[in-house]
Amino acid sequence: MSEEVKLHVLSRRQVAEGACYADWDESVCAARPTPEKSAALMSNPLLHAEDEAMQVIGTRGNRVIGRIDFVAGELVVDGRPAPILWGSAFYVPEAERRSMMGAMLLMKASGAFHTLGANGPSQMALPLYEKLKWSKVPLQRWIGVRRSRSIVRRFIGEGLAGRAARVAADIALSGVWAANSARLAVSGSGLRVRRMSEMPMEFDALLRAMAARPGVRGHRSAEWMNWLLKSQFEAQRLHERALFLVESKGGSAAGYFLLKTKFYPVATHRAFPDLVLASLADWGGFEGDRFETSTAVMLAMREAWRMGADALEVCIPPGTNSATMRSLGFMPAGVMSYMWRATRPSVLADDRYKAPEAWSMTYADGENVPG
Repeated sequence: MSEEVKLHVLSRRQVAEGACYADWDESVCAARPTPEKSAALMSNPLLHAEDEAMQVIGTRGNRVIGRIDFVAGELVVDGRPAPILWGSAFYVPEAERRSMMGAMLLMKASGAFHTLGANGPSQMALPLYEKLKWSKVPLQRWIGVRRSRSIVRRFIGEGLAGRAARVAADIALSGVWAANSARLAVSGSGLRVRRMSEMPMEFDALLRAMAARPGVRGHRSAEWMNWLLKSQFEAQRLHERALFLVESKGGSAAGYFLLKTKFYPVATHRAFPDLVLASLADWGGFEGDRFETSTAVMLAMREAWRMGADALEVCIPPGTNSATMRSLGFMPAGVMSYMWRATRPSVLADDRYKAPEAWSMTYADGENVPG
């Protein structure tokens, strides 16, 4: 009986009080969020009811053997708000991965709330979501490289040959980005970019109107954007976030974009060393289609290079013309999947929303930016 496996759904109130963790052994799997993550979760402007689930914890006896946190969110479905819980810190220790604990955590989570999502689950976790028949929205992932140092070090090394290869590669890359700069000067004629420390509240109505366009989109508001900018989940912060307002020649707000840069001592399964990767986390136009994805990407490239990034990652929603990314010098880098599951009373339980083309999501929807 002492080794009985149990699943525990913890509410926001229980996580805030912390008494629920007192008798658990967290030696192989932490249960409680870091102080930074706890503060971020509790200050989230999209929080729902106080008794709503914030964690599911798996235990064997008193030892914690699995965990999934929830970040409160909201989708806007054809103009109607739809609350969602985004999964975060989904983890099962290696010794317990054959015990079905991962599946049990997700099934327990599915009973805790009617709409769940997972933004870019790992390649190890993705098959589990698929086996449990979660729906998928595939975002095509593209990488544009500005500095070759990490790639050259990985494949050639740091000797004479490596230095020569790096110089040659960087000269070639400079030509690509010079051509893009010239292209931006034409397509983005008159646009000005201004870095902002926060999203001004005066743009709240524009953000909400943008999110209310047809289809399934993520909630957008000035308060939520500012929470993204200021929140973090770990004490050791290795990333920077930067918000940029895009203004037209006449000075009116045309749109915005949000960059996240992060230093990776070792990046991806290819083990690229000392890589600074920028991600175009979010972007949007206040004037409909006049602020195109290609313009947002070109503006983001310029700012990402100024921030010292070696490469820029862009994840584009279904239906976006991939030829545009190729023409900008980006290389395909797989798929980042949005996984989701909805039951009644969620509006997303309607079968028409299972088509990926109904969704317009970005990297920022979920937990990727503060995480």
